[in-house]
Amino acid sequence: MTTVLEDTYSVLGVLIERIGYAPSIRNLGKVLGLSSTATYARLNRLMDAGLIDWPVSSLGIRQSHTMRLIRKEGT
Repeated sequence: MTTVLEDTYSVLGVLIERIGYAPSIRNLGKVLGLSSTATYARLNRLMDAGLIDWPVSSLGIRQSHTMRLIRKEGT
């Protein structure tokens, strides 16, 4: 995993722990200093790498508050 994705994963984990659920794309982007589009792209890369679970709702969309971290190997 790249440093950028590692940082994103770590920040996401801290925010989930702090507030009890995944932050909105906008709020995560603010913390990371990214646009919503760039944040969404990073989250998709984390999902493709198998590091987050982000289910599609019955409406066919991904809701940010439904993201869950998947444990990294060795942790």
